[in-house]
Amino acid sequence: IANALKPAEIDDVSLCFELGRGTVIVREDQLSLAIGRRGQNVRLAARLTGWDLDILTPAEFASSLETLEQTMRPIDGVTEEMLDRMGALGLISVFDIEEVGPEVLIEELEMSEELSAKVIEICGERAKEVAEQQQRERARRGHDRDRLARDGPAHLGRPAGRGGGESSVGAASVRRKSGRGRGHRGRR
Repeated sequence: IANALKPAEIDDVSLCFELGRGTVIVREDQLSLAIGRRGQNVRLAARLTGWDLDILTPAEFASSLETLEQTMRPIDGVTEEMLDRMGALGLISVFDIEEVGPEVLIEELEMSEELSAKVIEICGERAKEVAEQQQRERARRGHDRDRLARDGPAHLGRPAGRGGGESSVGAASVRRKSGRGRGHRGRR
């Protein structure tokens, strides 16, 4: 996978065999190179390797893991060992838990049927919240992008009609399209 995304420098690759997905972690300065123009590089790499690929920055990867851990930790019956095994299986987000379904949780993590159903329900609810939050963020970025085109960079990140504030919009994040609460996806 790392070779297929060259010349981008890859920090790490996490594979999830259950989902047939590889999560590729790249530094912010390598993001646009890994994704390519309109996602061309990541799509080609996905075709070459036979894996669905997600490209994430280390911050996005850590945020996804943190959200999963914060969602799972309060659930009675979820152990630290289960959380560690999820990471080892490449299950790194609340979206992944919802997607793999109960069989993987029961077989690989040795959860009871009841616990797996509860985990999937709670992760599904949290996934909806995360997706809504990301949709709002994308809409805000689109608004900022429109204001940048209209008013120039001095106004970016400021509330309309007010001064102050800094932009939280990076060049790569403006162009990148996110799918299902994650970084850019390449499909086989």
